[in-house]
Amino acid sequence: MTAALFKDWFFHHFVPEVKESFKSLGLPEDTKAILLLENCKAHPPVDELVSGNIVATLLPPNVKNTTLQKCWRKLWPAANPASDLTLQTDEEENHQDALTKVLDVVRSADNPLKTLPEDEVEEWLLIDENEPVEQELTDEDIINIVVNPQPTQNLEESDSDAETEEKEKISWAEAAESLNKFISFAEASTSYSASEIIDFHIIRNKFYTKRQKSRKQKDIRDFFKSK
Repeated sequence: MTAALFKDWFFHHFVPEVKESFKSLGLPEDTKAILLLENCKAHPPVDELVSGNIVATLLPPNVKNTTLQKCWRKLWPAANPASDLTLQTDEEENHQDALTKVLDVVRSADNPLKTLPEDEVEEWLLIDENEPVEQELTDEDIINIVVNPQPTQNLEESDSDAETEEKEKISWAEAAESLNKFISFAEASTSYSASEIIDFHIIRNKFYTKRQKSRKQKDIRDFFKSK
């Protein structure tokens, strides 16, 4: 494909077919039509692809042909009988894309994370699905919490590890709540890189491991006390 060939196709094939479509649909001759093009070196400048009200324009850099297809699914669901299946496939593809990007970051980093297997990284990405969903905090919310601190209430009243000792001011449950909120904030913010988000998930994994050990230690102490 060359610019000259494309230009010939535009004026001698595309434009006549569009005008013929106008007639078959009963549309006025001065109806406007736009040809959307991807940014390709083989395409001539769009200002050379003009024939009356029929013009060409380039898609924005961040828009692909698949983006337009997805827009049509929402605007005209009846045109896509398999929309539910397609959307499910898109979600799976998005998850796989996210996993691939995270793996690339992990394996390119100069740290022990390079040897992590794919299933462990995927477990980090999905950990929020097994945890209570926390409300995302805005910058204003965080500033308000710092400036006007309020006593934190324990939302897990039935949690057996609410306090390991009477002297503790913050329980495991309260710490978990704050940690989850912070990670949710970081994931929604553009101020943190993908590698930093991974570090936060690693910290949370270590936190839950230590929390579980604390529960076991508490159970052992209670066992000896009962004796």
